[in-house]
Amino acid sequence: AVDVKNKMPACHVEFRMGEQTIADAVVRAPDYIAMLDVKPDQAGQITLAWQGQFKRTEAEVINACPTMGSKEFQVVNDNQALLSRWNSYFQAQNPNHARCVINSLPRYGVRLEWYDNQSETSSPEDLVFSKIAKGCQGFLSAKKVWGSMNPENFSCTLADGLKTRCHGIYLALSGAGKQQTITAEQALDREMKGLPWTTGMQETAAGKAARAKAQQLASAQQAAKEAAELKALADEKLAQEEKAAAELKAQQEKEEEEKKQKIEERKRKRQERLENRPWLVKLLSPE
Repeated sequence: AVDVKNKMPACHVEFRMGEQTIADAVVRAPDYIAMLDVKPDQAGQITLAWQGQFKRTEAEVINACPTMGSKEFQVVNDNQALLSRWNSYFQAQNPNHARCVINSLPRYGVRLEWYDNQSETSSPEDLVFSKIAKGCQGFLSAKKVWGSMNPENFSCTLADGLKTRCHGIYLALSGAGKQQTITAEQALDREMKGLPWTTGMQETAAGKAARAKAQQLASAQQAAKEAAELKALADEKLAQEEKAAAELKAQQEKEEEEKKQKIEERKRKRQERLENRPWLVKLLSPE
């Protein structure tokens, strides 16, 4: 991490080991970090020096960094002791936090198997490791819509109140209030950079299919219920019509029977009158 005096946005610097230039890099604000892969021939102490140099490309001329300096490094034959120390360190950490840090280090150019955070010589990795550890802590402790549930598949309620299954997503927030879906790694990057992010949810394909099936079943059940209600109304109407027809028929039969009874009664009374006539009347008028 070179010290750039005037804090220019970007500049060029060359690195030497002894008299040999081994690498060059364009470093950028705010950290001005260059990642170098240095492989000395033997164990012992080496000196890495740097100095700003102009660089001309086909597209532009990159200004030299107003900086120069050097740093001593100790070269070792193996890293077993270092790996053992890191293993003990992460075993004592929260598993989720340890996993977040370990997975993030390579993305920021830190090779854990060679990074000695207990070295007396400071390094850019110290700053990167600190940012990652803090960023992972903030990322993991941030409130998420799925809470303690599995973010890949959890029960949720949609805006219209329908219950289904969802998976969690990460969202970047812009100044205009717009949201953009991002990966978990990108959300972690934003946490480390102090940029806003949040979480949301989307319905899973299985949840959508199950909800569609449930809606179809509910629609079929509603249709069957309505059909049953219509049939019941039709049956009731038919029963009422049949009852009315039966009552009308019974009334007609009753009236017909009463009519016949009246006729028979008139016949009977006439016959009685004829039979009760005086003997002389019967003789003179037989009918």
